Amino acid sequence: MSLFKAYSKLMISSRKFGTLPDGEIVYAYDFATEAGFKATVLSYGATLQSLIFPDGIDIVLGFDTLEDYLGPHPYFGAIIGRVANRIGEAAFTIEGERFLLPKNESSNNLHSGPDGFDRINWVGDVQDDTLILRHMSPEGHQGFPGELLTELRFTFENSKLALQIQAKVDSPCPVNITYHPYFNLTDGGKSPCYDHQLQIHSNFHTPAVGGNLPNGEILETPDEACMNFSQPKYIKPNDALDTNFVIKPNTLDSTAMVKMAQLSSDTTGHKVIICSTAPCLQAYSGSHIPEISAKLGLTYGANHGVALEPQSFPDAVNQKTFPSNTLMPGELYSHKINYTFRSGGARA
Repeated sequence: MSLFKAYSKLMISSRKFGTLPDGEIVYAYDFATEAGFKATVLSYGATLQSLIFPDGIDIVLGFDTLEDYLGPHPYFGAIIGRVANRIGEAAFTIEGERFLLPKNESSNNLHSGPDGFDRINWVGDVQDDTLILRHMSPEGHQGFPGELLTELRFTFENSKLALQIQAKVDSPCPVNITYHPYFNLTDGGKSPCYDHQLQIHSNFHTPAVGGNLPNGEILETPDEACMNFSQPKYIKPNDALDTNFVIKPNTLDSTAMVKMAQLSSDTTGHKVIICSTAPCLQAYSGSHIPEISAKLGLTYGANHGVALEPQSFPDAVNQKTFPSNTLMPGELYSHKINYTFRSGGARA
């Protein structure tokens, strides 16, 4: 049954998107704003399945069917948790107890394993102008300690899609939840993003060692380095950018919403601006996107989308020099991400 709510600035409707093998229904929640933007968020993986500009261009990578989302793909549009990014050797110790996680990227744990938040069918509710998705992750799921209750709140007003993430746990557990849409502002993924300029508002990064794990240092990014995006820089052919940039070297401003990055297309003039309360941003140029059949009859490949993931420090639970991301009972995990979209006149 379709639900419909209309307000002066926002409309949200829901519809059946598909059925999981166990018979559970997956819903699509459709947003439409006065500014002419549209978006669809799925209950499965809290996935941003589409984001359509007023000119009709869908700027996020994804699929048309649930069956494709159930198959292998590089986290197209999904919520990532309990812990985004990598945990070294797929293990950590809290209060003297060792916890072992699935090894799904060589010897490391990536994005919490093969059954993370991106593979969960979240429970949805529409309240006024907000979509609320909730999930209770049980004790021991994917090896993590404690029962974790997570709530996602989506609003889309005018040209700003806002996501508020909150979580509580009943045992100490690392928590680092992010969102993983891939953007292609030119043709929605038909071609690589080589006409895109990326700017990241940071001069610092965490150097990586084998397996793209941080070594515990926070270093200033040299101006001449190909990974320095403090000024707008083009995504290059075969670009292998996959770096954690430190936006907030000073942890005293941990709750402040700050501008992290912006991505723009020279061809369409379209732009997305990412703001967040997180201290870091993982920037990934999509170099490992496989050749894969996708929505609208398109075939994606390397560099066909750019992912910009606000997060806490990667592998923080194992890196004593990084600020802790271990959530304690009685504490509230809170992370806000804003995506602001700007339409541009075509300049092909």
